[in-house]
Amino acid sequence: VHMALFFVLLQLWLMPNYLRSNAVEKKTGWLALLLAVLYGITIEIVQGNFTANRSADPWDVLADTAGAILGLLLLPWVVRRFILPQSQGSSAPENGR
Repeated sequence: VHMALFFVLLQLWLMPNYLRSNAVEKKTGWLALLLAVLYGITIEIVQGNFTANRSADPWDVLADTAGAILGLLLLPWVVRRFILPQSQGSSAPENGR
């Protein structure tokens, strides 16, 4: 679950940038990755220190990081596979018209 959530988080953060320029600058990608990892660490610290029935889990941070890395690396594939086909299909004329 953590991997999936952070995968989607990175995709949503970087998608507008990628669609605008068909690439993500290295600096932007690294910054988004760093912010996602820091966010995951912060969540675990808050869980461990400020909740009564939750505990911090370093494995969750690892899963968050893995999901964020996959989100960054697979962004071009997700755009080609799921975003561009829909955009191209919507601008095509209908059959017979």
